[in-house]
Amino acid sequence: MAKDYRILVVVNSEIRPGFKLSGVDVVSPESAREAEKIIEEEMNSDRYGIIILDENFLHRFSEKVKNEVLDSVVPLIVPINLSRISEESPEEYLENVVRRAVGFQIKVRA
Repeated sequence: MAKDYRILVVVNSEIRPGFKLSGVDVVSPESAREAEKIIEEEMNSDRYGIIILDENFLHRFSEKVKNEVLDSVVPLIVPINLSRISEESPEEYLENVVRRAVGFQIKVRA
């Protein structure tokens, strides 16, 4: 029997309401250290199949945990830059996030 995994989003409290509306589980840690602790716990549980993580937290994780996050398969941890200022269009940014997460390129249509 296949396991039903949930999705967890780890973001700051300002962005939390938008993700809550989508029906996923959302946590808003007060610090990068708290976020790192949450990620470590959830990587060792079997509750979540996908964890969306604000990149701003990831940048402040220890190197050990950062490498574990980037190498994780289940749960698949997808770091996203929620405060991005970039030359990329939103579609290009999303395509790059998905390519990093799943390992191949997709085309997003606007």
